[in-house]
Formats: sequence, C-alpha cells, structure tokens
Amino acid sequence: MTVYADNAATTRMSRTALDAMLPAMEENYGNPSSLHSVGQRAAELLMLMGDLERLGDHAMNLLESGEELRDRKIELPPEDRRQLRVLTEAVEEIADLALAAFRREDAAALGQVEALEQVIDGLRQRLRARRIRETQPGEGAMELSFVWSDVLTDLERAADHCCNIAECVADLSAGNRNLHAAQLAVRQRDPAFDSRVRAYEQKYRI
Repeated sequence: MTVYADNAATTRMSRTALDAMLPAMEENYGNPSSLHSVGQRAAELLMLMGDLERLGDHAMNLLESGEELRDRKIELPPEDRRQLRVLTEAVEEIADLALAAFRREDAAALGQVEALEQVIDGLRQRLRARRIRETQPGEGAMELSFVWSDVLTDLERAADHCCNIAECVADLSAGNRNLHAAQLAVRQRDPAFDSRVRAYEQKYRI
C-alpha cells in the first residue's frame, strides 16, 4: 500500500491559482516583523490568509448545502427564499466592502463593515428563531431545518471573516499589532456607528 503524506505532492496547482499568487509574491517580499511599510504589508497578508481561506471554506459549505437540498428534493418555502436572499445580499455587500478595504488599504472602511456585521448577526438570529418557531411536522421538515441552520451559520461566519479582514487593515494602518483594537475603538468611540447600524437595518429588513 502506498501512502502519500503530502497531498500537495500529488495535486497539480491550477493556472488560475498560480497567476494570482505570483504577483503577490513578487510585490510583497518584506520581513513581516519590520516596521517598514513593505514589511507591514507582508505582515498584513500573513494575518489575512486564514480569513481568506475560511471564506472559501464557507463558500464550499454553502454549495454543499444547496446540493443536499437538490438531492433530497427539498424546496425552500417562498418566504424562506425571500428572507435568505436579504441575508445573502447583506453578506455579499460586506464581502465587497472588506475586500475593497484590503485592496485599497482603506482603514476607514471598518466603520461600515462593523455596522453591517452587527446587522447580519441579528438577521441570522431572527431567521433561525423563525425557522424553529414555524417548523411543522412532515416529510423533509427536519432535514430542511438542519440545512437551514447550516446555511445561516456559514453566511454569518463568512461575515465575521470579512470583519476580521477590515479590522486587520485598520489595525496595521495604525501600526497596531494588537488585533481587534480598531474594532473596539469603532464600536465604543465612533459617534456615527449607531446611525450606520440603523441604516443597514432599514436596508436589509426582513
């Protein structure tokens, strides 16, 4: 029996992945422990890799949940589809905001990202509670509830990782290696934070 200890040794990397990696490796060559801007950018990339990877993991989980519903021939009720669309659109926006903040090194974007993440947390809680409250005995009811819970969890956690990305950009922009310092500052001292939350609550009402 042959055992491969390193999966990478038997799996060819895709050209798409290589094309994305090489420019980043050519442009970001600094020592992550350096206070120089080149080193700071390298440190930022290292800190963000885990969150970017987890975003991909949650996307795969969502795909698998959709396939499970299809294979079991379980359909979401119209109201569930409508409310899930609202949550999905909110997660799409927070992903766009976080990745734009990363590309532009825009520390100021954290205020918007934090506010939207708080709204997404609330949406997930309400949708989960509603599903528990309204689930009726019947064929496929429990399976739907389990998949529904998984989908909500993956969307909410994807939003959390987007928030981590924006926080990392803000922290390193301020020269702060203590993660979440910027997050605390936004939530506690930004006078516009509550108004941003209310605006997103109106935009993503269910």
